[in-house]
Amino acid sequence: ATRVVGIDKKERRLAMASQIHLSSTGKTQAEFIFGNFEEMSLEDLGQFDCVICLNVVHHAMNPIRFIQRLASIARKKLILEIAGLEELEARTSLGRWRYFFSIIPLQLQPPMLVYGANSGFCMSPKLVRQALQNDTDKQFHSIEVRPSYISQKKTRYCVIASR
Repeated sequence: ATRVVGIDKKERRLAMASQIHLSSTGKTQAEFIFGNFEEMSLEDLGQFDCVICLNVVHHAMNPIRFIQRLASIARKKLILEIAGLEELEARTSLGRWRYFFSIIPLQLQPPMLVYGANSGFCMSPKLVRQALQNDTDKQFHSIEVRPSYISQKKTRYCVIASR
């Protein structure tokens, strides 16, 4: 990669990421930006061949807009890890509906966004897919949903969108 950028709202996470990057590569080529992606100028940030956002979307103030902003800077590929409707905070908010969603496979869940008990958003894959398909200028030719092997939590899933 010619340009690698990490963004976070917490300086300690950026310092840790910088240290890990330096110790694993021996290079200082990555940029680590302190800031809130939801408030950043996307023009200043630029475009990237691949955008990876893991375990963050559910913390956004507007998760659909957040996903669309990520999609707008991804030239080729966008990889997301999303908190699903099986998350404890979503199940708590869903009440008895949680049993219904626990037996429905990810691919068959309706488009849903649930504001969880711990102030986080959980969403179904169909809603993420709809958010990504709203960008009519640069459509993704493939949007794949699969279980997350990145997270220890079995309630997360990954979305891999390719142009």
